[in-house]
Order: sequence, then structure tokens, then C-alpha cells
Amino acid sequence: MPFAVDGDRIRLSVNAGSLGSNDTHSKLDRRIFIWKNSLGFRGADPPRSFDRHLTIVAVGGSTTECLLLDEGDDWPARLRRRLAPAIGRLWVNNAGLDGHSTFGHQALIDAHIARLSPDIVLYLVGVNDIGRGEPNAFDEGSRPIARSDAPTPGPWVRLARHSRVASLALNAYRMVRAFRWSLGHGQVDLLSVEHVDKNADNGPTMDHDPYLRGYQQRLAALVASSREHGMQPVLVTQPLLYGAGVDPTTGVDLATVRIRDLGGSTAWRLMERYNDVTRRLGRVADVPVIDLAAEMPKDSRYYYDWMHYTPAGSEMVANVIASHLCPIVHARFPDHSTGDCPDIAQPEPAN
Repeated sequence: MPFAVDGDRIRLSVNAGSLGSNDTHSKLDRRIFIWKNSLGFRGADPPRSFDRHLTIVAVGGSTTECLLLDEGDDWPARLRRRLAPAIGRLWVNNAGLDGHSTFGHQALIDAHIARLSPDIVLYLVGVNDIGRGEPNAFDEGSRPIARSDAPTPGPWVRLARHSRVASLALNAYRMVRAFRWSLGHGQVDLLSVEHVDKNADNGPTMDHDPYLRGYQQRLAALVASSREHGMQPVLVTQPLLYGAGVDPTTGVDLATVRIRDLGGSTAWRLMERYNDVTRRLGRVADVPVIDLAAEMPKDSRYYYDWMHYTPAGSEMVANVIASHLCPIVHARFPDHSTGDCPDIAQPEPAN
């Protein structure tokens, strides 16, 4: 699949498919097919009677795009199926872009989603903004060129505007940087991971307050942009596998697994500081917040690494979001109400 950031512009691949084989991830399908529609998103093309449909677009990073899940297995696709009996004339698309933080989300809204103007935009946000005071390796410099506040591009970015080879090289460099910061997709075997001594886990030494303030400001800007273009924002907190507790599938203590130089419990508390910003903004700005971080089980059955979902995990994400989003739709868009809202489906017993 071609890269979404071409130099410093977001160039979405349209009407493009990618078929790959998986020989390394035991929790994922052996065959993975991805299709990007006429908008460059995952999901069906916009219906001709777009204004008569209840339209939803999911925005986020890799935990929204679900790049290693087969077509129809990403959680926005499962969300559409879960909501369909209760919401008539429903259209859902997945505009997640691997690696994007709120910097990239704003660029995507400005360049692509604002003119589409769906009824609802779901923002699954937070993990790619941890310790982030500037655009990350995937969304740096990706703001539309027409914006007056666009940064001055570097020489590689300028060259990448005119050379496909340079663009591929630049994105390869961005991928290396992303994998270095654990933003890639590698299967985690909990039975063989390192653990930290609880007594030696002193927590983050970096002052995150400036980054949290920046995250809050960018999230508020996304909310304002959504409302300006007639779109209802809905914020979703970010779940992760590690944290307090024991994994029910393997019996591994998720509080002591090593996450970079931290224990899992401390690393999760750091993630929760960003989730708390999301929750607080929801209250202050009167924006619905779906607290997926609180409701998603910490069970390795649902993750193939620390943050990305297996097909079963994608189904659980869709179930949680559907149970909260459906009442919002019924209250704000009553003309589309066609049935009772779903409860959170109980997971099937593990084999």
C-alpha cells in the first residue's frame, strides 16, 4: 500500500488494494487484504445519497487503521455491522493512518475530511502523542501547504515533493524511527518478555506537563474544527495491554512487564495521564467521550502486541464503542433510529 504522507503532503491512495501473506503473527490471518476506497479510506465508497445517510468517519493512528487486519476485520468495519440493526442508512469509514498523532489528525481533517463533512467523527487518540511536542516521524510536516502556519520544509521533504524515489526513501526513514519508538507492529510473546523489579521501577523521569498541555490544545482544536464543519466529534480513550493486573490468557503479571525502561503499571499510568486529558476535555467542551481504555479487557487474546488488536480484539473494540455510540446517534439523529441499541457482547470462551 503506498504511503499516506508523500513528502509533506497527505496523499491518500485511492481505489488501491494490497494483498499480503503473514508468516510471523500467529494471532492474525495468514492472508491479509487491504482496500482503500475512492476517498483513500477503508470501507465502502460514499453513497450517492450521502446527505440522507448517517455518516461516521473514524480517525486515529495504527490502532484505528488496523493495517494487519484483513478487510472487514478492522474495528470501524465491525462497528458498522454492530450498529446496522439499530441505525438506518448507515455509512462508516476508517480514516486511520498508521503512526499519526493529533498533528496528523488535524492535517487530515483540514485536507480531506472537512469537505466530506460526515455527521460524526470518532477520534481514537493519545498513544502517539505521549511525549510529543512536535509532529512525529509519520505526520511531521504533513499540514496542508496552503496553511499560513505550515513549517518550512527541509531539503528531503522538498525533494520528495518531486521525486517518488526520494518520497519512498523519506518514508522508509520515518518507518525506522517509528519502529525504534515501538510504534511498529511486532508480535509480543508474553511468556518470554522481560520484567522489571517493582522496587526499581521509579517511573518516568521526563516532565510530561508541557506535552500534556500541548495535547490538550491540539485535541481542543480538533473538536473546534469538527464543529466548525458541522461534524459531531466523539472522543475515544486509548487502551493498551499492559498495566495493573494479570493477563487471564497467560497468567503473566502485566504490571511488571518491561516497556522500554518502565514497568507495565507505570507505563500504563503515563498513558492514563493522556487519557485523563481526553476525559477532561470531554467534560469541559461538552463532547461525548467513550472510555474504551477503562472498558477494554487487559487480555492478550485481544492484542498481538502491546497496543494493536487481534480480530477478537477488534470485535471487542467495536462492541464497546457501539454500545455507547448508538445512544448518542439515537439522541442526536433520531430519524436514523430503527431498532434497539446493542449491549456489549460477551466474548466467547477462549479455546
